[in-house]
Amino acid sequence: MATGGEALALEATGKPRPGIGIHQPHPLDAPWSIFNFAPRLQLSWYWPLLRLGASRPLSDEDVWPAPRGLSSKEIGRRVEECWRAELLNASKLGQEPRLARVFWSLTRFHTVTYIALSSLCGVFFILAPIILRAFLEELAQGAEVPALVPLGVGFSLCWAGISFSVSLSKYQAQLSGMICRLGTQRLIYCACLCLPADASSTESPTNLMSVDAERLFVAFNTVMPHSFVLVLAFPVLLITQLGLVPAAVCMASAVGTSYFSKWVGGRISRKRRLVMAESDRRLQLSEQFLEGIRVLKMNGWTGVAQKRLQEVRAAELYHQRRVLLWKGINLMMGLASPCVVGFCMFSSYALLGGAMTPEVIFPALTILRALQIMMGILPLGFSALADSATSHKRIYRFLLAHPLRPQAGESRRGESCPDGSAAGQVLLRDVTLVRGNGDPGLAQNSQHQPGGTGNGSVPSSPLGRAFRSLQSPRSSPASPASPSSPSKPSSRSGRAPFQLGPLNLSLRPGDLCVVCGPVGSGKSTLLLGLLGEVPCTPASGELSIVAGEIALCAQEPWIVSASLRENVRCLRKEDPAAYAAAVKAAQLMPDFASLPAADSTEIGSRGINISGGQKARVALARSVFSAPSADIVFLDDVLSAVDAHVARRIVEDALLGSLCKRTRILVANTFLPLILPHADCVVVLKQGGRVDVVAPPAQALATSAWLRGAVDTMGGCNLDEAPQQQHHQQQQQEEQQEQQAAAGAVGPQQQQAGAGAVGVGVGQQNNNNDNNNINNNNNSTAGGTAAGAVGEATPEAGAVAEQGSGPAVTGQREEVQKEAPPEKAADGSLLVAEERSVGILSLAAYA
Repeated sequence: MATGGEALALEATGKPRPGIGIHQPHPLDAPWSIFNFAPRLQLSWYWPLLRLGASRPLSDEDVWPAPRGLSSKEIGRRVEECWRAELLNASKLGQEPRLARVFWSLTRFHTVTYIALSSLCGVFFILAPIILRAFLEELAQGAEVPALVPLGVGFSLCWAGISFSVSLSKYQAQLSGMICRLGTQRLIYCACLCLPADASSTESPTNLMSVDAERLFVAFNTVMPHSFVLVLAFPVLLITQLGLVPAAVCMASAVGTSYFSKWVGGRISRKRRLVMAESDRRLQLSEQFLEGIRVLKMNGWTGVAQKRLQEVRAAELYHQRRVLLWKGINLMMGLASPCVVGFCMFSSYALLGGAMTPEVIFPALTILRALQIMMGILPLGFSALADSATSHKRIYRFLLAHPLRPQAGESRRGESCPDGSAAGQVLLRDVTLVRGNGDPGLAQNSQHQPGGTGNGSVPSSPLGRAFRSLQSPRSSPASPASPSSPSKPSSRSGRAPFQLGPLNLSLRPGDLCVVCGPVGSGKSTLLLGLLGEVPCTPASGELSIVAGEIALCAQEPWIVSASLRENVRCLRKEDPAAYAAAVKAAQLMPDFASLPAADSTEIGSRGINISGGQKARVALARSVFSAPSADIVFLDDVLSAVDAHVARRIVEDALLGSLCKRTRILVANTFLPLILPHADCVVVLKQGGRVDVVAPPAQALATSAWLRGAVDTMGGCNLDEAPQQQHHQQQQQEEQQEQQAAAGAVGPQQQQAGAGAVGVGVGQQNNNNDNNNINNNNNSTAGGTAAGAVGEATPEAGAVAEQGSGPAVTGQREEVQKEAPPEKAADGSLLVAEERSVGILSLAAYA
């Protein structure tokens, strides 16, 4: 089907016209040559699109994509590289970085062209009245027509040159302004993603990106450099036209009006700063009220909150009215200044006895007309410069307070890092992580080096930067040793920065590392350090390597207002097989039966209509779904809000199943007897950021008193049977893969017809495995599989049933139940729900 441009070409000539439409390259992407110089100079490359728009409304298919050099992706990459280089050079020289220098390096060509064309416009403005006076003098002396033709053509060319240079200079100015706006928005966005977890700022990033960045573009679009020059050059012309005294009077009046415009511009700038301060306060209050809307409603504080918000809004409107008043005065002076200057000039000329002849009046009127244009542009230019200067200071202050951290190169799976490490490897040697109060100096004092993973640099992946904002000061569940100990908030002002280390950690690709410790010991700080979001201070010459692509399952899941399926996919391409595996590994299938539309149910913003355990499992399913493209998976306390039997199946299907080939770093304070037998490394942290032990599970249990107490509280664990369990898990995975391969060979209609049978078969197999685990545990009390109906419970209330690892552990609130065959167990409802969910999943996967 032809696009809009092709339709126009077909209608006119019967053949498609190349070069129009979204699938065609932009004309400006072609290299410079003698053939495209004239179209670039005349902007004639835009005419086909204008003709198409004149015939019918344009659509997205009719417009070219942005030129490669002006695309937001390319501009963002260049400005980020330039700003990082500026920060590095400034730190080496002991100077402050300059944001204006970054913008100059990006817009040098467009800005120089813009200034040159504007200067050419000023030259034409000066030549026009001179040529006009010579033409009138020749005409008054009775010259022949052939003698007047060159002067007439020259006068016409002057105004054609003015039109030409003004148009092209405005075009180049808009390009420069667009680059500055996009670059500023990219820097603010990157700075927000690199903010410390406890950072705060007086400037609202929303205002900086939407208002202040736009004012930089407006300044380029409004200010014309030749207007400042012509305001001073026109009095010199008037001296040659009218004499010294009238020209002096004109100059004095012009300088007076210009000074008044500058003074008004200063008043506008001061009032604008007050408006922006009140606007930031209003946005911060609105965000706080929206986040705490439930507290306001339940306590009846909505009236007080509304009154407070109205007070701030009234103060903002008060200063905004003053800004508009001064802008009106500035605009009035711009329109009245030429009249005042002209009245003073002609009055003084007439009082001195000057003759009002055509060769005097018409050139003077030409100068006054140009002066009126310049005096109209000048106040707007002063106002735009004042606004842009204020916005530049705000943006510069924000970027200096939150500098970008140098990025290290990231390696993809199958590739090696610059230092030769394999993707999925983690290596920390004598590393100390520093976190506290959002102090920007911490990032500057860290010894990160750009461009590599050696010399103490920890890569800051895009995924890590995107999810860093979700990691508020940790509020982890109570430690097993002290179940009732509440979590304390992190320190704010007046406290020393929190330091974790020194830490030595070495993980090979595919290892499972368990991070545990009491509340406030620095578990989240360790994860943020591995993500590159917390500055580190390694010893001289040591290494900090986190190699490969990263997937993160945060402690506070990021849930968007979309369906459950879309939350799991998270903007990735549809893959039914991977989606089915992710949902099964996260144990979400039983929840489909309780949701109105299964996985198509809208779960609302922040997951308001699902439980905390369901949100955690949605985040886990997202990590499993993205596992094929990740080398390292960070799991921050994903088992804290699930029941014992759900936790066991998550460990079997996710940690030891779908993620078994990935490097897994799991933060856990619950279900340690279930996890430790499968771990390759255990990191135990102490209060105050001290490292207790980093060793294999057996050595960690023998060394760490806290870990022994935590495991004993949960019932203890047997590490000797771990290899047998891993072999048993491998056999189960092979059987499941064979069943999935057999199910994939069935046609779509047969698969839909047999979906319920497949669900029943999987459910029966899971229950048979549960029965075997109970028998292997010497008929001990079942606290996992026979835990009751599906639901979320606290870890203390669930029972940990370890597969083949000794006697099962019963929670504080769990009553001992009598063992029953799987088909007659007390959790029969769970079996039915699981059968239904597997059937629904089969239909969704193969529909």
